Amino acid sequence: MGACWASLGRRFVEFARGDVDLVQVPPAAEAHLRAALATGRGLLVCTAHLGNWELLAARLAQLGGPVHSVAARHRASPLHRWLAAHRAALGVTTHGPGGGARVTRQRLAAGQAVGLLIDQHTGERSRLVPFLGAPAPTPCTAERLQRLSGAVPLFVAAARDGAGYTLHVTPLPTDGLLEAATAALEALVRADPAEWVWLHRRWGE
Repeated sequence: MGACWASLGRRFVEFARGDVDLVQVPPAAEAHLRAALATGRGLLVCTAHLGNWELLAARLAQLGGPVHSVAARHRASPLHRWLAAHRAALGVTTHGPGGGARVTRQRLAAGQAVGLLIDQHTGERSRLVPFLGAPAPTPCTAERLQRLSGAVPLFVAAARDGAGYTLHVTPLPTDGLLEAATAALEALVRADPAEWVWLHRRWGE
């Protein structure tokens, strides 16, 4: 657990500095991203609390324009206000629950990218998906949004690679989207366990 906390601290400093260039994009990964955006149907990015997900979003904004994400409603604190402002400065807008779903569908319809975190037990509508050997409640938001929008779904993560990160992109099927995305995440967690956030209730205990 100590390695996980140390990694979190390092990632926060990297994000605060806006070190977007730490995320390297292999040609194959960039080709997947650009092909998805070129369809005009929007890019649905399924990602997780692994590596530097904040810099990942900023790197995607550099590659393809504004990125929108759906997340839990932030507390009205100076830290959360700073987080929202810093993300926006890096090209990333975060939308809370409720009206956020409508806005993100509009952004997908406009051909933009929307990111969703799939690796938390949030209490919203979910279903059990195998993860690290046990069934884990996994939010169905990504599946519903893909069906409503017809957007191209990809699993994308910025995994630690030496002093920086490498972008991993996995095309996802529309049927079994959550299973495929979770399997891609599990492979990265097993490769470097300290880079995933073990602090939340993933299995709903």
